[in-house]
Amino acid sequence: MQDCGTMQNDSMTQSLFYIWREMWYNSCGEPKRDQRGKLADIGWLIIRNHWGGQCAYCANIGELTRDHVVPVIRGGQTTVDNVVPACRSCNSSKGTTDVEIWMNQRGLDYQRFSSHFKH
Repeated sequence: MQDCGTMQNDSMTQSLFYIWREMWYNSCGEPKRDQRGKLADIGWLIIRNHWGGQCAYCANIGELTRDHVVPVIRGGQTTVDNVVPACRSCNSSKGTTDVEIWMNQRGLDYQRFSSHFKH
């Protein structure tokens, strides 16, 4: 049994992430969206699993929200390439700030984040 507090990077998780990523783009390479323009629930589950059920920024476990790494106001899209799980504290604190700058300001491990973020 795997510890829920450990980031899961097994081949099954990565395979599901990449399968979903392939399904998420149309033949022209443009991001697909569901009818409401939001990330479909299955995509969110795969993203959360990819991050081991932890906040992508601080690695805390708990209630997770969907955070746009590149904020929508700065041209970010609601796709598997731009959404990560974030605790409410990190999500609200980051706001529209550049993720690397924000993580460095808060003393968070940007290297850990960037090694798992598949943008």
